[in-house]
Amino acid sequence: MRKHKVRPAIYKEFISQVEMVDIYLRKASIEVFPEKISKDFAVLNKIDDNIQLVDKKEGIFRISHIFRYKMVDKNNQDSVIAKIRFELSLTYSSDKPINKDIFDIFKIMNVPLNSWPYAREFIHSTVMRLGLPPVFLPLYKQ
Repeated sequence: MRKHKVRPAIYKEFISQVEMVDIYLRKASIEVFPEKISKDFAVLNKIDDNIQLVDKKEGIFRISHIFRYKMVDKNNQDSVIAKIRFELSLTYSSDKPINKDIFDIFKIMNVPLNSWPYAREFIHSTVMRLGLPPVFLPLYKQ
Protein backbone atom coordinates (compact mmCIF):
# COMPACT_ATOMS: atom_id res chain seq x y z
CA MET A 1 0.00 0.00 0.00
CA ARG A 2 1.34 3.41 -0.99
CA LYS A 3 1.79 5.91 1.80
CA HIS A 4 0.69 9.46 1.12
CA LYS A 5 2.85 12.44 2.03
CA VAL A 6 0.01 14.27 3.79
CA ARG A 7 -0.80 13.57 7.41
CA PRO A 8 -4.46 12.61 7.98
CA ALA A 9 -5.07 15.64 10.21
CA ILE A 10 -3.84 18.01 7.48
CA TYR A 11 -6.04 16.32 4.87
CA LYS A 12 -9.05 16.39 7.21
CA GLU A 13 -8.49 20.11 7.74
CA PHE A 14 -8.34 20.66 3.95
CA ILE A 15 -11.50 18.62 3.33
CA SER A 16 -13.45 20.40 6.08
CA GLN A 17 -13.22 23.72 4.24
CA VAL A 18 -13.37 22.75 0.55
CA GLU A 19 -16.69 23.05 -1.34
CA MET A 20 -17.77 22.01 -4.82
CA VAL A 21 -19.28 25.09 -6.48
CA ASP A 22 -19.92 23.84 -10.02
CA ILE A 23 -20.04 20.72 -12.15
CA TYR A 24 -20.89 20.52 -15.82
CA LEU A 25 -20.54 18.32 -18.87
CA ARG A 26 -17.63 19.84 -20.79
CA LYS A 27 -17.71 17.52 -23.82
CA ALA A 28 -18.97 14.14 -24.93
CA SER A 29 -18.71 11.73 -27.85
CA ILE A 30 -20.96 8.75 -28.50
CA GLU A 31 -20.76 5.82 -30.87
CA VAL A 32 -23.41 3.13 -31.09
CA PHE A 33 -23.44 -0.15 -33.04
CA PRO A 34 -26.93 -1.66 -32.57
CA GLU A 35 -26.31 -4.15 -35.38
CA LYS A 36 -23.91 -5.97 -33.04
CA ILE A 37 -26.67 -6.87 -30.57
CA SER A 38 -27.14 -10.64 -30.76
CA LYS A 39 -30.29 -12.58 -29.96
CA ASP A 40 -28.87 -13.79 -26.62
CA PHE A 41 -27.25 -10.45 -25.82
CA ALA A 42 -26.12 -9.90 -22.22
CA VAL A 43 -24.76 -6.51 -21.15
CA LEU A 44 -21.29 -6.08 -19.69
CA ASN A 45 -20.32 -2.55 -18.68
CA LYS A 46 -16.70 -1.42 -18.76
CA ILE A 47 -15.67 1.95 -17.34
CA ASP A 48 -12.34 3.63 -16.83
CA ASP A 49 -11.55 7.19 -15.92
CA ASN A 50 -8.86 9.82 -15.59
CA ILE A 51 -8.76 12.75 -13.17
CA GLN A 52 -6.56 15.83 -13.61
CA LEU A 53 -6.12 19.15 -11.88
CA VAL A 54 -6.44 21.60 -14.77
CA ASP A 55 -6.48 25.01 -13.12
CA LYS A 56 -5.84 26.50 -9.72
CA LYS A 57 -6.07 30.09 -8.59
CA GLU A 58 -6.32 31.66 -5.20
CA GLY A 59 -9.50 30.36 -3.59
CA ILE A 60 -10.55 28.09 -6.45
CA PHE A 61 -9.42 25.04 -8.43
CA ARG A 62 -10.86 23.10 -11.36
CA ILE A 63 -10.66 19.38 -12.06
CA SER A 64 -11.29 17.41 -15.24
CA HIS A 65 -12.81 13.96 -14.79
CA ILE A 66 -12.86 11.98 -18.04
CA PHE A 67 -14.94 8.80 -18.27
CA ARG A 68 -14.73 6.13 -20.96
CA TYR A 69 -17.69 3.74 -20.99
CA LYS A 70 -18.16 0.68 -23.18
CA MET A 71 -21.20 -1.54 -23.40
CA VAL A 72 -20.11 -4.93 -24.68
CA ASP A 73 -21.78 -8.26 -25.24
CA LYS A 74 -20.98 -10.41 -22.21
CA ASN A 75 -20.88 -13.47 -24.48
CA ASN A 76 -18.50 -11.79 -26.94
CA GLN A 77 -16.46 -9.07 -25.24
CA ASP A 78 -14.90 -8.00 -28.55
CA SER A 79 -18.36 -6.93 -29.69
CA VAL A 80 -18.72 -3.29 -28.61
CA ILE A 81 -22.34 -2.12 -28.68
CA ALA A 82 -21.78 1.46 -27.50
CA LYS A 83 -18.92 3.75 -26.54
CA ILE A 84 -19.42 6.93 -24.56
CA ARG A 85 -16.54 9.24 -23.71
CA PHE A 86 -17.24 12.37 -21.72
CA GLU A 87 -15.58 14.94 -19.53
CA LEU A 88 -17.03 16.47 -16.40
CA SER A 89 -15.54 19.74 -15.19
CA LEU A 90 -15.68 20.21 -11.41
CA THR A 91 -14.92 23.52 -9.71
CA TYR A 92 -14.12 23.75 -6.02
CA SER A 93 -13.65 26.70 -3.70
CA SER A 94 -10.97 26.46 -1.05
CA ASP A 95 -9.42 28.85 1.44
CA LYS A 96 -6.40 26.56 1.59
CA PRO A 97 -4.30 25.99 -1.53
CA ILE A 98 -4.32 22.55 -3.10
CA ASN A 99 -0.91 21.06 -3.78
CA LYS A 100 0.19 17.88 -5.56
CA ASP A 101 0.28 15.78 -2.39
CA ILE A 102 -3.23 16.80 -1.32
CA PHE A 103 -4.52 16.40 -4.90
CA ASP A 104 -3.10 12.86 -5.10
CA ILE A 105 -5.43 11.89 -2.24
CA PHE A 106 -8.33 14.15 -3.25
CA LYS A 107 -8.57 12.60 -6.73
CA ILE A 108 -8.90 9.11 -5.21
CA MET A 109 -11.08 9.84 -2.20
CA ASN A 110 -13.28 12.81 -3.05
CA VAL A 111 -13.55 13.56 -6.76
CA PRO A 112 -15.19 10.22 -7.63
CA LEU A 113 -17.71 10.64 -4.80
CA ASN A 114 -18.66 14.02 -6.23
CA SER A 115 -18.72 13.13 -9.93
CA TRP A 116 -19.90 9.50 -9.98
CA PRO A 117 -23.64 10.28 -9.48
CA TYR A 118 -23.51 12.64 -12.49
CA ALA A 119 -21.60 10.08 -14.57
CA ARG A 120 -24.08 7.30 -13.70
CA GLU A 121 -27.02 9.46 -14.69
CA PHE A 122 -25.37 10.60 -17.93
CA ILE A 123 -24.49 7.05 -18.98
CA HIS A 124 -27.92 5.70 -18.01
CA SER A 125 -29.92 8.40 -19.80
CA THR A 126 -27.67 8.37 -22.87
CA VAL A 127 -27.94 4.59 -23.23
CA MET A 128 -31.74 4.85 -22.96
CA ARG A 129 -31.82 7.58 -25.63
CA LEU A 130 -29.79 5.29 -27.90
CA GLY A 131 -32.56 2.70 -27.63
CA LEU A 132 -30.30 0.17 -25.94
CA PRO A 133 -31.13 -2.03 -22.94
CA PRO A 134 -31.09 -0.06 -19.66
CA VAL A 135 -27.84 0.18 -17.74
CA PHE A 136 -27.71 0.12 -13.95
CA LEU A 137 -24.25 1.05 -12.79
CA PRO A 138 -23.13 0.29 -9.24
CA LEU A 139 -22.70 2.82 -6.47
CA TYR A 140 -19.22 4.22 -6.08
CA LYS A 141 -17.57 2.69 -3.04
CA GLN A 142 -14.18 3.67 -1.68
